[in-house]
Amino acid sequence: MRSERILLLAPPAEDEYDPGLRQGVAEPPLGLLYLWSALERCSPSPEVRIIDAYVEPTRMDDLEATIRTYGCTQLWVSLMSTEGVRCLGDRVSEIRSSIPQLKLVAGGAFFRKLPEPDLSRFQTDYDLIVIGDADLEVETILKGKGVHRCKPLPSYLELPYPKRASLPLDEYAGDSPPRHVVIGARGCAGNCAFCAISTPRPYLRQPREVTLEMRTLFEKTAVPFYSLIDDVMSLWPDRFADYERHFRQFPEGMWLDVPWRVDRFSDEIADRLAACGVNIVRFGVESIDPDTQNLLGKSFSKDEVRKAVKCCESRSISPCLYFMFGFAHETEETIAELIDFMAELGTETRVPPYLGIVRILPGTRLASVYRENGWMNGGVPRRGVPLPRLLEVLDDWRSTHSTPLEKEV
Repeated sequence: MRSERILLLAPPAEDEYDPGLRQGVAEPPLGLLYLWSALERCSPSPEVRIIDAYVEPTRMDDLEATIRTYGCTQLWVSLMSTEGVRCLGDRVSEIRSSIPQLKLVAGGAFFRKLPEPDLSRFQTDYDLIVIGDADLEVETILKGKGVHRCKPLPSYLELPYPKRASLPLDEYAGDSPPRHVVIGARGCAGNCAFCAISTPRPYLRQPREVTLEMRTLFEKTAVPFYSLIDDVMSLWPDRFADYERHFRQFPEGMWLDVPWRVDRFSDEIADRLAACGVNIVRFGVESIDPDTQNLLGKSFSKDEVRKAVKCCESRSISPCLYFMFGFAHETEETIAELIDFMAELGTETRVPPYLGIVRILPGTRLASVYRENGWMNGGVPRRGVPLPRLLEVLDDWRSTHSTPLEKEV
């Protein structure tokens, strides 16, 4: 078998859809870094390089020349959203024409729930479409063509750590301190209408192994900030209890933020999180408008949000609230109401809220609602408030709020 030369590519995304990118903050493409580690286990092991357009935007200026310089035999592209697909534009088909021997592979969250008829238009440009987590099937992907649906990863199987050292962490932090994002679960059982990774059977790691990765990174890199991705933790009490035991063993100097559901938060949970050293809790509020909540499949009240914030702040935990804007039925009035609510909560004195614009991912329940109501035009979702005006409002909010962690470090 010839030794393959693989280029892993995280293409650019339109930054108006990502509040992190608009503030100069992003996350390394961990999915591709996991694949790199998996490829190293192949025999023979292929040569691998990675380009993240966020860190190396100039590499995208002439992607074809980059591919030729590297001598790539395969290009693996991670597509996370409709915007990512648009940003690649015609480059893929141009590369296909000029380098016909290059194998083109595409995967990522965009394809997770893409309806079967829609896959065919991507097969013109790509030799292989990969759907699902490919960590255990990279040898099949190296040889395969067409559409490959990966088997679900067995829970509690420990995969090799992602190849983090291949990308400079500082480049993703902007003006904030660098942080490591560590994945405890892939997929979520929360079943939110907008989510492309919702599944009744998420891949789970043992909390013991997740926290060991965090401690190992802390010892090797001295980076103090850690963000845990595990939306299952707040749904399954036994899983949180397992994490809790290991959080208590973290060395002094580690900062930890975790996700939690607003409707499952309580004084008892706040006490336990504070006791095991959690510094920030992330809440996916998304909206306080009843119509939007109904659209998203959420059903908590303003008072529940207020209570969650109060529970955190009374224990010196910083609540970080996530909100979504840009829905088809949205008005200037509903936007103003949400911004007034954020001001009432006063959370900007600790960690500013995370303000994003909703993405309509194909195959999700939200995409079905948009299609049924005629709120999509050529793949572009209708916005109740025009996007330029919406971005003006959100940027105005961001410009007046700094990240307090910068001041505390």
